[in-house]
Amino acid sequence: MATDDNGRFAGKVAFVTGAGSGIGRVTAPAFAREGANAGGTSEGRQLMVAGEPVGRLGERTRSPRRVLWLCSDAASFVVGHAMVVDGGQTT
Repeated sequence: MATDDNGRFAGKVAFVTGAGSGIGRVTAPAFAREGANAGGTSEGRQLMVAGEPVGRLGERTRSPRRVLWLCSDAASFVVGHAMVVDGGQTT
């Protein structure tokens, strides 16, 4: 990561889920102190999209759909699988 006068994450966008509690409550302010943008602008959104391997942001309806599928008879043969729903961020 490039470092400048604004901090280690200047010019970067940090997307933190659960910022109201848990680990997000600690990490979101830490990223902000280091110069990261919360992505609340169209430029921030474009930066976030550009960093996604699938070329788009995830939709909040996607993860619950996976949970519903796992609870259905269609997933009755799935055992002990860690399903990553991150648009390709984890390799």
